[in-house]
Amino acid sequence: MTLHPKRFLLHLRRAVSEAKLADSRSENFFITTPIFYVNSKPHIGHAYTVVIADILARWQQILNVKKSCFLSVGTDEHGPKVLSAAQKVATSAPDFTRRQVEAFRQLFDALNVNYSYFTRTSDSTHRESVAEFWDILDKNGYIYKGHYEGWYCQSDEEFLSEKDTKLVKVDGTSKRVSASSGNTVEQLSEENYMFRLTAMKDRILENLQSKQFIRPDKFRRELLLAYEKSGIADRDLSVSRPVDRCSWGIRVPNDEGHVIYVWLDALVNYLTACRGRVVDNFWPADAQIVGKDILKFHAVYWPAFLMAADMDVPKNIICHSHWLFGGEKMSKSKGNVVDPFKYLRGMSSDFLRLYMVSSGNLIKDNNFSHDLFCSTANNLVNCLGNALNRVMTSSNLELLENTYPTPNEEALGKLRREHGYLFERTEASIEQVRLHFKNLELHLIPECILLFVQSLNKFLNDTKFWKCDDDVEKIAVFYATFEVLRVAAILFWPIIPLTSTELLERLSVAPRECCFHFCKLYLSEEALPPWAGRSLRPDSVPLLRHPEFAQM
Repeated sequence: MTLHPKRFLLHLRRAVSEAKLADSRSENFFITTPIFYVNSKPHIGHAYTVVIADILARWQQILNVKKSCFLSVGTDEHGPKVLSAAQKVATSAPDFTRRQVEAFRQLFDALNVNYSYFTRTSDSTHRESVAEFWDILDKNGYIYKGHYEGWYCQSDEEFLSEKDTKLVKVDGTSKRVSASSGNTVEQLSEENYMFRLTAMKDRILENLQSKQFIRPDKFRRELLLAYEKSGIADRDLSVSRPVDRCSWGIRVPNDEGHVIYVWLDALVNYLTACRGRVVDNFWPADAQIVGKDILKFHAVYWPAFLMAADMDVPKNIICHSHWLFGGEKMSKSKGNVVDPFKYLRGMSSDFLRLYMVSSGNLIKDNNFSHDLFCSTANNLVNCLGNALNRVMTSSNLELLENTYPTPNEEALGKLRREHGYLFERTEASIEQVRLHFKNLELHLIPECILLFVQSLNKFLNDTKFWKCDDDVEKIAVFYATFEVLRVAAILFWPIIPLTSTELLERLSVAPRECCFHFCKLYLSEEALPPWAGRSLRPDSVPLLRHPEFAQM
């Protein structure tokens, strides 16, 4: 009987709990995604962000069984942009956001994202968190009432100085837009509450100068240059809007005439996730995943708010680039927005997860390709699925008496001498994968794993086990094959958890054994693994099926 991935995680968590009883110094790991605007449907960029976060959380989980991982996600439901979207479809903002939120939940679930907490900014718990955080900033002397005059970009929900904008010609007419996003801006003159961002200028700079604060370092260098050049913290930041101009949001405590700035509201979601739970011990966040378009909000404004509240800043902000289609930025008006559900219906979510990771480089924009998605999925089936199917046949299982074999030392030694390339490449890849995770070179990991699985298929061809009359030698071949597949499943588990869970189940490897401690080849009779001799769990259904692309 196959263990569903959700139950697999429960078993893994039980192992974590047992380990924590043995060692009360066990570590925590808190990772977040941004909460997504609900003014439009989820797209491939949202899918990529949450999958990256889920992969990193799962990697931490298998890297250290004593580590408790907590992943927070959610939706950003306030602001004029969301209210405008609701009005366009003639519905109330609460009803509109409720429907939109469900679409994001469905996406996260369809992608098999193992999130721990889902924040909705319209929930009472979050409203309380925001009000409390505002009061701390106010009591600490960082909030005052003042006058804001300048530019505002509703599409980006961003206050901008003159030098952050530029004039462009559209159909012969000049209009002012955001210099970074190209979206239209409007001029504002209104009485708002202000945050003393200027008081944090030197401390913000100190954060940006730390090479560990923003990764990959390319984004840190770019933001540092922009910070010094444009003077982001040279003036205080407006943190409210008059209610008659922006009614959909959280009211300023003790002032019903103002709504809290949507970005201050949204950023506090990371504290809401920790509110009143055992994960109070998780702050500061170990990693906050963001797209490059919102890096400034997370690496400048958010640390400034936290430091003003006498709280620690996040340990790490991990930034990624965007997805393009046909070499162009995705846009509803151009009709080139990729719907992730199209690549999830009727097929394993592992295919889309694998494609996004292998084709998505954090430091450069990535072009979505349907053809490349198809070839990536087919390659996984042909490579990993084929290797298992070749050895786990009824006749081979009969020879093995349906158990994970115990090999003959001499026969195994002969395989190592004659086919050393398989074992050497597998063992080298284990360390390579670990380094790729450490260096956030996630796009290199699938290829690294599939290379030694390809070597496994070559090994099966080279041994010609189906022609071998020596059962002892055949059993050694099957043992080596199972060991390589087991290592591949562990390394692949953060990326393709459904397939990896199923593969480990068929090999009778327990959930507690899906961890980096066991991510090695056991190639000696003197060090046989605990799963040797266990009953295998074959299935008549193939491990992987080719997706039916014609239905997409």
